[in-house]
This record gives sequence, structure tokens and C-alpha cells, in this order.
Amino acid sequence: MGVLGKVGVALSPAARLRQAIVQAEAGNWTHAFPVFAKAAQRGDVDAQFRVGRAYLEGTGVPPSRAMAAQWLEQAATAGKVEAQMLLATLYLTGAAKDGSSSLFASAEPGEPDYARAVHWAKQAVAQKSGEAMALLGYVATSGPKEWRNLDAADAAYKRSAEMGCAQGSLGYGMALLRTGTDDAQRAQAAAHIVKAASAGLPLAIYLLGVMTESGTGVVADPAAAAQFYRQAAERGVRSGMARWGLALMEARGVERDVVNGESWLRR
Repeated sequence: MGVLGKVGVALSPAARLRQAIVQAEAGNWTHAFPVFAKAAQRGDVDAQFRVGRAYLEGTGVPPSRAMAAQWLEQAATAGKVEAQMLLATLYLTGAAKDGSSSLFASAEPGEPDYARAVHWAKQAVAQKSGEAMALLGYVATSGPKEWRNLDAADAAYKRSAEMGCAQGSLGYGMALLRTGTDDAQRAQAAAHIVKAASAGLPLAIYLLGVMTESGTGVVADPAAAAQFYRQAAERGVRSGMARWGLALMEARGVERDVVNGESWLRR
């Protein structure tokens, strides 16, 4: 037994768990996972979440969606907001199936389960999760017809933005662009889009490029707009690829480069 192993035997369960967290953060999951698993079995909620994510991602243990479901549901039911948010996202994206017995049963994405996504998001919202509030806004904006309610979506995004969530700022900025009728509202929308773009959200970066090109809520600046398009393109936004390609081909705020411009348009 190595020195760490001998020390670990003498440590209390709480101390071993703290040591396991350090090991996991250093990438040493071979030693960390068994400690998390034992703590999870004892009812430690944080350990249950860590074990669930480990099974979901195949970190330190062979991936098992059934085991991921078991531990994530336990942690979420016990009030772990990160587990609640993760489950809400998985149900929203169709990565989860209907019912805990078949949750994550297939590696292929399935149909979104909006009811379960909203259920877990609301649990997280009760614990002041801005990300969960933004998720509710997304469902009310882009979910099936029976789930859509633009007034509720705008209110959810606004609240999420007030809670400091970048996704909320993006959603509320877009809502203001949709409903705004004067320069003050457009400037307010731009301020929220800037916050979201500063957080690295690709769609926000692209939208900031559009707004900067047209002078919507900000001073028009073709060169700055082109750089926003470039950043969005490099992050995989297809509309950003198209606009960056056109900027290069037509020298919109950037030096003409037909070859690279065509390459981005082909992408």
C-alpha cells in the first residue's frame, strides 16, 4: 500500500472525501471514484452527483447510463441543484428517456421530455438557479405549441438575467429586440447581448456582430462586426460562418481574402 493509501485508511470519511475531490480535480479518478461511490452509498448527496456524472461521462468508470440515472435522480431528489439542472438539460435535449428505469437507456438522443425537463428546472429555480430559469424561458419560447408562452418566456429570461445568468441575458436581450420600439430599448437589448457575448455564448457573439453591423443599439462598426462574425464562425455558428465568409470576400470591415472567404461559405 502506498503512502496515500496508508494515510487514507487513517482519515475520517469526510477527510477521505475531501482528498478524493482533490484527486478527481487532478484527474486521478482511479483513487477518487471508489471513495465517491462509498460516500454515495452512505447518502452523501454531493458524492451521489459526482458518481452520477462519472457514470454519465465514463470518467474513472465504464459509462453506464442506467447507473448515471440512478445516482443523478437520488441527488436531484435530495435537493442537489446541479443534479436537478443536469437532469432538466438531459430531458430537454432528448438524452434521457421516459421514466427512471429507462433513463439514458440508449446512447442515441431521443425525443425531448418537456414535462420532466420543466419539473427538474422548477426544482432548481426554487434554489435560485438562474440557468434553470433560463431553461424555463427556452421551453416557453421554443418548446411545443402547448408549452409556448412568450410573456412567460420574457419574464423568465428577465429574471434569469437579473440573477446573473449569461443565457438569461441572451434570452432577455433577444426578447427586447423583438418587442423594443425605440432606441432606449434597443440599447438595453444590446447591453444584455454584450453580457452574454462576454461570457462566450456563440449565438450572442453572432448577434452582437449583426447589431454592430447594422448599428442596432450600438454604434455601427463594420470592422468590429467582422471580428464578431469571425469569433462566432470559429465557435461553429453557421450564420457566423456565412457572414464571416462574405466579409472576407467583399472586404466588409476586413481585408479582402476570396480564398478563405469561399472556404468559410462552403463550411
